[in-house]
Amino acid sequence: MEEMKLERRYRSIYLAGPTFNLLADDETARRALHRIREHLAPDGQALIPLWVPGPTSGEEFGVRREAVDGEGATLVYTPLSETYDEALRTRTTSARYERLGPDGTLEQADRDWVLHWHSQASAREMCEQAGLRVVRTEDDNGNEATADADYFILIVQPS
Repeated sequence: MEEMKLERRYRSIYLAGPTFNLLADDETARRALHRIREHLAPDGQALIPLWVPGPTSGEEFGVRREAVDGEGATLVYTPLSETYDEALRTRTTSARYERLGPDGTLEQADRDWVLHWHSQASAREMCEQAGLRVVRTEDDNGNEATADADYFILIVQPS
């Protein structure tokens, strides 16, 4: 998203869920906001859901979560450890992903899952720096989000 270069501008841009939290640092987030601004029509708006995650509970580490996909494979997610850094506003969870095929084959990958969060104030400031004006800050029911909400949606438009 931070390198997006499309041929046209749009009246609406919607980020699915808090995908903006997957941008690993403030600089990457700023570049993404600039690209969103460049792709919005003058009367366009973007919806940017954001989430302030808490640390994962210690009881969850090592606990496997399983689901079966449409092909009969068992998919497993296991959080192993975590670094929670309030100063950098990051939560890095080391996790193991497994896929046990119906034929018994096992695929496994360990990876870090980094979430980077923003307060309403810091997100608003970054939007303004990118040439975006926050029109409204909503909760997931469409009401005005409270100042301390850990999930909120910024509705922005070009300044």
